[in-house]
Amino acid sequence: MDVATFCRQSRVLIVAGKGGVGKTTITAALAKMASSSGLNVLVVELEGKSGVPAAFGREHSLDYDEAVLDSLSADGAVRARRITPDDALVEYLADHGMKRISKRLASSGALDVVATAIPGIRDILVLGKVKQLERDDPSDLILVDAPATGHAMTFLSSAKGLLGAAR
Repeated sequence: MDVATFCRQSRVLIVAGKGGVGKTTITAALAKMASSSGLNVLVVELEGKSGVPAAFGREHSLDYDEAVLDSLSADGAVRARRITPDDALVEYLADHGMKRISKRLASSGALDVVATAIPGIRDILVLGKVKQLERDDPSDLILVDAPATGHAMTFLSSAKGLLGAAR
């Protein structure tokens, strides 16, 4: 099978598994493979994860703003960013006309209170940001370096849980 065709079968790939089994290494290898096939890749690290930049020979850690990890001239590129619930909430509020509220939440330290007021909301904020990236980001492939399986299952099922609670 052609690598580019394989990588285009899904726009978002979530790399999950037991802790310490090489999820970050697999994420980096998939990103490198896809970019060498001409695809533009966005790697998303979640809060509490780190290591993707090191796999590309970078020493700095990621933050909410994108960083280029690997840029090949004629081929694709690998960009990466870290998503935290707090950053996702601040951006969501700013995008919906509540920039002043988001600035006050950030400066007062109340973000943590808001982000934990509803059980599972932190995961919903991150999943919502991943969905927005899937919809709006020009990347051919988005790779999510997910947490260990125990938290990944809660993370991935949080939207269903919130829907059930809302009913």
